[in-house]
Amino acid sequence: MKKLMLILLCAVLGGVMLWYLLHVTPESPAAGGVNRSAPPASVPAASEPAGSVGHEPANAPLKPQAKNQVQQTAQAETASANSHDPWPMPDLTRPLPQMPEIQIGDRGWRVLGTNDVVNDNGKQTVLVLRDEESGQLAYRQSALRFVLKDGLDYESFISERTRARRLFANPLHGDIAVDAANIGAEYTALSGDPRVVKVVFIPLVVPTRPR
Repeated sequence: MKKLMLILLCAVLGGVMLWYLLHVTPESPAAGGVNRSAPPASVPAASEPAGSVGHEPANAPLKPQAKNQVQQTAQAETASANSHDPWPMPDLTRPLPQMPEIQIGDRGWRVLGTNDVVNDNGKQTVLVLRDEESGQLAYRQSALRFVLKDGLDYESFISERTRARRLFANPLHGDIAVDAANIGAEYTALSGDPRVVKVVFIPLVVPTRPR
């Protein structure tokens, strides 16, 4: 009889424990605590793939190495652009840096531009030329003097020159003024004209002061 009662008591206690485990919910975590059985709510930042390269912000300052590379590139481009013109450009009132080379005698020269000079004769425009082999500068008027073959009329010849303005003409020679931007081309044209015996740039008029 006692054994039967003990078996019934154990069965009742087992049923109570089973009901408790099935129906009682686990305790909620305290405020601010961490429920260790659940995964973290925040998603970790994705790691950068192996071998990838990060991008700096557009306004980030250049690193010293990058600055040096930029400066070296700029210097190389400048040197390349100026490689065709090894001589420094003088200070001019009107520079003409893109003028083509002209042949004067056996030398190549280039018209660099003009300078406005004030002297005893007033304001004078000085044409500046450069020997492309030696770098030597020469100063002339922005004008040409030419000699024609015998029997040709200077006035008629000058009237053909659309880029020139008559300064003087006689049976021996003619003088024409030409804008500095056109004087190289005009000199080349006159040099190649079969009617022209000689053509030169007119020298500067140097004022003489009385003693």
